[in-house]
Amino acid sequence: MTVVTESVRISVIGGRTQVDVAAPADVPLAALLPDVLALLHVDGAGNCWTLARVGGPPLPTTATLQGVDVHDGDLLVVTDDPPETPGAMVDDVAAGVAALTRESRSEWTADSARWAAYATVLLAAVVSAGAAVVAVCAGDTATPLLFTPIAAAVSMAAAVTGHRLGSDPRLCATLSVTACVFGAAAGVAAGGGGLPAQIALAGVVAGTLAVLGHRGTGTAAALHTAIATVGLGAALTGGLASVWSAPPLSIAATSAAIGVMLLPSASRISIALAGLPLPPVPVAAPPTGDPTVRRSVVDGVDALGPIPADPLGALADLALGDLAALSRRTAAASSYLTGILAGAGVWIVVAVTVTAAVGSPDTVVLVYCAAAAASLLVRGRVHADRIQSTTLILSGACAVAGIIVAAVYVGALHVGSGSATAVAAMCAAAALGAAGLLVGTVAAGRDFSPLQVRAVELLQLGTLVIVVPLLLWVLDAYRLVREW
Repeated sequence: MTVVTESVRISVIGGRTQVDVAAPADVPLAALLPDVLALLHVDGAGNCWTLARVGGPPLPTTATLQGVDVHDGDLLVVTDDPPETPGAMVDDVAAGVAALTRESRSEWTADSARWAAYATVLLAAVVSAGAAVVAVCAGDTATPLLFTPIAAAVSMAAAVTGHRLGSDPRLCATLSVTACVFGAAAGVAAGGGGLPAQIALAGVVAGTLAVLGHRGTGTAAALHTAIATVGLGAALTGGLASVWSAPPLSIAATSAAIGVMLLPSASRISIALAGLPLPPVPVAAPPTGDPTVRRSVVDGVDALGPIPADPLGALADLALGDLAALSRRTAAASSYLTGILAGAGVWIVVAVTVTAAVGSPDTVVLVYCAAAAASLLVRGRVHADRIQSTTLILSGACAVAGIIVAAVYVGALHVGSGSATAVAAMCAAAALGAAGLLVGTVAAGRDFSPLQVRAVELLQLGTLVIVVPLLLWVLDAYRLVREW
């Protein structure tokens, strides 16, 4: 009895030859390859050959054409099939685990040691400056007043000298920030006229050292700008408290409003700091001359007209005349903007937390604090830079958390019964968390209509505008107007 096997008609390419064959569908490729290589005049000695689809992986030689789903009319190619390299044989379990960990994890390097050293220096500076502030509050001002200015001066001198000598920019930035930390502590020690004077002087010293550090080292523009912005907020708040005999609620609420008003003007301030000139609007491209003079002729046919001017190049010609300088100043403006937003975020978070702490459980005060926190959240959608948007959103989240904590632990203490406030804070925190989850996961992947986008823009504008009327309400200005 004769057994007839099913065959598959395929076309095989090998070398410079292509043949059409009818091969058994249930025979392994290893048994078919010698005959196929002979038909293609391919030397099968010394190499491991197999078949593969065009652009596909090699087919296993132990498989059959039917097993790898090859059908009539398919095109296969002869390809090299080198044996897989066996894995390393490890006779020590600890050595094997170390080798695998080294492949999947980053090992400790000299750069890692530098980062650890920089973090240690900053942590030590913060702890030392904090201890100096505690000593001042305890009544000992002589020793901190002697130590902190010297530490700030030495750190700043080392930062500037390191920059001049070509040291690591991260080291220079770390020393400069260390000088700012010690400078703030020195301001607290020197401001013996009370808490407002201490806050104002600490902000002035820290902000001044941040400006000097950035100008002297040219590094960490965003970080230095953030420190300078926080210093400005502290100086304004302390100065306002020194010249205005108002309750702490009014001082903190006014400071928060000033920080909120800084957000819309941050872009203009960063452009001015970077020296980035703004061309006239609308931007007019340079004159191109007569188009007929520049028209090219290809094979006797007028093929191309004048080459259109590059918009970015035209902007550079109008603004700076140098595209490289424009790029550098644009990067500097972006760093300044990031620093201003980060500093304003810290400023607003501290101000609204203090406002909620001293004003709870007044509903108007809590609504005002919520509006200030919402101004940070809605401004997060304005900026194209992910770092800037993340900074504002995280600042808004921290502001909301600060308001809730202040309302629970301070407002409830003043009222005497904390259960109602705690329950309200519990529900509010859960609702805000759910809203943030929906916005970040569901709404982020959707496309919105122009009408919806415009509605959100109006909501953003309304959030910023409502801060001032609420501030006047918190300051009790409406009652004063009625009684006047």
